Amino acid sequence: MARKTRNPKRSADLPGAIYLNKNRYLRLLKIHKKGYIVKKNYNCIFDKEPEPMRTKHFSGRILTLSAIQSAALLLFLVACTGGVFATAIEPIPEKDGFSGFFNIGGSWMQMKSNTIVGTRFGDLSKDRIDSLDDTPDSESLAMPMINGELRYTFADTGTQLFAGNALDDWIRLDLSSAAGVRQRWDDKGIFEGAFLFTAVPTEVWEDPYVVGQKREEADRTSAGGRLGWSRVFNSNVHLSYSYRDIELDDENSGILLGLSPAERDLLSREGDHHKAELLYVHQLRENQWLTPTFYYNRFDLDGEAMSHDLYSVMLTHTYAAQKFRLITNLVYGFAGYDERNPIYHKTRDADRYGISVTTLYPNLFNVPKLTGVLGVAYWLEDSNIDFYDSEIVAITASTLYRF
Repeated sequence: MARKTRNPKRSADLPGAIYLNKNRYLRLLKIHKKGYIVKKNYNCIFDKEPEPMRTKHFSGRILTLSAIQSAALLLFLVACTGGVFATAIEPIPEKDGFSGFFNIGGSWMQMKSNTIVGTRFGDLSKDRIDSLDDTPDSESLAMPMINGELRYTFADTGTQLFAGNALDDWIRLDLSSAAGVRQRWDDKGIFEGAFLFTAVPTEVWEDPYVVGQKREEADRTSAGGRLGWSRVFNSNVHLSYSYRDIELDDENSGILLGLSPAERDLLSREGDHHKAELLYVHQLRENQWLTPTFYYNRFDLDGEAMSHDLYSVMLTHTYAAQKFRLITNLVYGFAGYDERNPIYHKTRDADRYGISVTTLYPNLFNVPKLTGVLGVAYWLEDSNIDFYDSEIVAITASTLYRF
């Protein structure tokens, strides 16, 4: 019999125990009839030594803590490199100190857009157009990719402070930065609260509808907050909600078209952006996961012709081989706008399609925490008004170091 510890519990009082050694074991919390998840470590006295748990019991439809952590970590890494729009929160470390990642590399992008200029690294749209009825021409650009996240964990309380950035939306080239706190709460999950801001503004056209002359650029920035709840009640469900206030340096849409002030107001792109996400990680096999993610975006903008609801679903398949990880995303979304566009005299709508494939190569150059990342992505927004059509092709290559 093991040496007694403070307030010991007998194995008979905690069914489902897995024997580790003479005074520690793992208790399993049943989450559905065909799966279990590791809940917590306990000190105990065993009445008798139970049979050891074999590794093979952790296959098939059994969801272990390591499996959920692996899936969440893979989704997090791909999101960090621009592969997906959303991700589960990465598990909080069990020890104090700094952790995080930085991702450095490059990308080649080809873009078609009449409204987005690009970023501070370069332009992806022509400054002059000759018609308001044509689809945009394509422009290409090679540019650096630099992003990361720095964290500090207080292990005793399960609290983590963090700051970082990621690409939130390919179509809008929305670069989002966040700083906040995460809290692990026993079997309730991980909670997150963050301040969102724009560190690198996205450049848009001050007036996209200028024809026959050079258009002027304006910075688009946003600020707001995000609330997240990862692994809800120790399940593989993840929820988040974010709010951002969008501002442009100069919003002069339609100023040269002879529109009335009321009609020009309908075209304003400033205002509120609400975003809700629901993500579920489902384990298909020991090394494969399928993750459906549902999004609702409400762009409640000052211009009612630009305000819209966007409903999207993304299906992510993750495959973990011995030497690489393969993540494939398929996305579909539909946007319906509130009011008739005063330029085109009809209400805008749009379908969104996306596909991306990202390959991760862990232990790159035999460095344990270094991962090579190769990705290719294609995104299309098909509007009933040709002027608003958008298309992006992107190829990325980078190295990601975790610490």
